[in-house]
This record gives sequence, structure tokens and C-alpha cells, in this order.
Amino acid sequence: MIEEPKIDASKTQISTTKNTYKKYGSILNTLGIKDKVLDYSSGLGTGTKELSKNAKSFEPYVDEQRIIKSKGRYPDYKDVNLLAKGEGLKSQKAVINHMVLNVVDDIKERKNVVNNIGNMLADDGVAFITARDSTEGKTRVPYKDGYLMKKGGTNTFQKPFSQTELNTFIKKTLGKDYTVVDTPKKLGIGGSSVMVTKSPTFLKTIATTLKLTPILAMLTYPLSATEMGSSEMLTEKELAEQRIRQKFQ
Repeated sequence: MIEEPKIDASKTQISTTKNTYKKYGSILNTLGIKDKVLDYSSGLGTGTKELSKNAKSFEPYVDEQRIIKSKGRYPDYKDVNLLAKGEGLKSQKAVINHMVLNVVDDIKERKNVVNNIGNMLADDGVAFITARDSTEGKTRVPYKDGYLMKKGGTNTFQKPFSQTELNTFIKKTLGKDYTVVDTPKKLGIGGSSVMVTKSPTFLKTIATTLKLTPILAMLTYPLSATEMGSSEMLTEKELAEQRIRQKFQ
């Protein structure tokens, strides 16, 4: 029987993501989101405070010594059940999940991460889920759907996601109750990234506020005569949301 390699997920945590977190923070500030902000899988916590001074964080793989050394922040929650109990489901106006899915070697666990984010997201909230789009290294060895990487004498895992692959994975995992769109490059978030909302109408509000023309172009179009004829059953707003949601399935 071949022994499974031991993978240390904490070794993938880095302290150089602060600038990207500042970009997320700027986006949230423009949207007027200052409370109910969650850094989901916050790593060393060096970026959490860049999101909002009131941001909360969750991280199951805590390396206290590295957090201290990097001047990071100890997570508010280490257990996802305590997170849900402490903050409440459907409570978060913004959830940031940065470069996390690509270091998870178990597909079921990746889906759990995405579903947990969806469960924590408020009806008028937005999540940004970002993953690496490439991986390099002389020590990488093919493993499952990604690569084993040697770091400091231990194994880590990396699975690069193309933009299409990430979008499809998030959509299939969350299902039809969520709207998933590619994060516009205009926002300056590297790698592969998607924005997730529960309401197409709220997505339109976000796109309008951030002046995301490509998304607005997809969201704004007139109702057909057939749909207008169905107004006895659905309001015009409901019909519009129905068409918008179908657009992103």
C-alpha cells in the first residue's frame, strides 16, 4: 500500500499579499462596505486589516510563530462551526477568499470552502474568490489534479486554475441561487478571480458603483414581448432578474 504524502497547508501562507488586500479594501470602501467583512482562510493575517478595521478572519491552519514574525494577525476563528455560530449564516456583506482553493488537494474540501463562503454571504453581499492561475518550480511533482511542491523540507500542494475553470467550478458548486461572474481586470486582482452575489440586482449595483462596463452591458437589456406578457405572474423586476440569472448559468 502506497503511503499518501503528508501535506502541510500552513507552509503555503505568505506575507506578501498585502498590496492585493489593499485593492480589495479599496473596492469595499468604494462600495461602502465597512462592517460584516470576512477574510476567509486569512493565512498569516497580514492582509485582514487592509480590508476594513472591523474585518473578521477565519483560518484553520494557524502558525502562531510565523504570524508573530510577519506582524500578522491571529484569526478570530479557527473552527468553521464556531465562525457560523459567532457571526451567523447569511451575515457577511463581503467575503474575501484569496489564493486558497489552489492549495487544497482534496476536491471535496474545495467544495466545502466554496459552500461555506456561500452560506456566510448576506443576500446583499459580495464574495471575491481568487486562485493562482499558474504554478512553477523545479521541485513540483504531478499529484491528483495539481502538483506536490517541496517547501522547507515539507510537502505543499498547488493546483492552478484557469479563469474558465475557476468560474465553472464555483458555479457548479454553488448552484442556481448564486450569480458568478469573472472579476474584471480593471480591479487589478491578479490570478483567476470571480465575484459572487446572491442577487443579480445587487450585482448591477456593484457594477454601476465600480463602473464595470462589461458587466453592465450584460446586465442591461430590455424584456421581450413574451416576458412582458407574463407580468401578471411576475413583476418586471422579477422577470429582469430571471433573465439576468439565466445569463450566468
